[in-house]
Amino acid sequence: AAQGVLGAGGTLRAFPRQAAAALAGRGFGTRVQKGEINSGRSNRGGITATSALGFSTLSASMGDRSAVDTPLGKAAHWTGCQETVTGLHLQEHFFEVPLDYFCSSSSDGSTGASGRTVEIFCREVVSSTKKDESLPCLLYLQGGPGFESPRPLEASGWLAKACETFRVLLLDQRGTGRSTPITTASLCALGSPSAQMELLKCHRADSIVRDAEVIRHCLNIEKWSILGQSFGGFCCVSYLSFFPEGLKEALITGGLPPLTQPGCGARSAYDVLFNRV
Repeated sequence: AAQGVLGAGGTLRAFPRQAAAALAGRGFGTRVQKGEINSGRSNRGGITATSALGFSTLSASMGDRSAVDTPLGKAAHWTGCQETVTGLHLQEHFFEVPLDYFCSSSSDGSTGASGRTVEIFCREVVSSTKKDESLPCLLYLQGGPGFESPRPLEASGWLAKACETFRVLLLDQRGTGRSTPITTASLCALGSPSAQMELLKCHRADSIVRDAEVIRHCLNIEKWSILGQSFGGFCCVSYLSFFPEGLKEALITGGLPPLTQPGCGARSAYDVLFNRV
């Protein structure tokens, strides 16, 4: 993994948490205020969603699905509601992707042996003064794990700064927010601990970055930048390891796993922490 991180492809920029306010010299750092913008689902018709991103699959009416062949299998993409908040224009995107990328492919290569899929949600955010401009894309990977992406109510903090130069995609990582969420009830419904484990195994960073790659292909983005906060930084490193060809750069704040030093893992870190506290 370290070889993939350090090789040619994406550029890794690692920053400590206290340096987040000046992340990569762009002024990122302050968290966006949370709060759901709307609860409208994507299958309600009648609203036309368009954008200047240049994606061939982006313009669609709510509920219209575009089937997309990607290197990771077949997927689907459709758009949802548009919203305007102070200083920002928001557009919902939904994607259907395989639940398990690692099981054997089915005969048509669609969703693997299980045939099960999950829905992935992300919100496209752009400055309201630049919504018709063609801007590079920045994918935001939230910390946690287990937390949905921010729900912006206004242009403020790091997001306002990012939207000066980027079109930002706020991803609800699989199992969180509006991306086929995992709940206590849904886990209990599976019954046995082994069945629960099998589901949770499909929600690790290796699957999250594959979702991101599917999204990148669905939106016809040649390369994009990624920003990872805390656990999102771990996802950035996984992305650099598995799919560096899809990245312009990786911006990391507050979450960088051990890369090269032998024995520098979670256990040794916990041992040091235990002795201190």
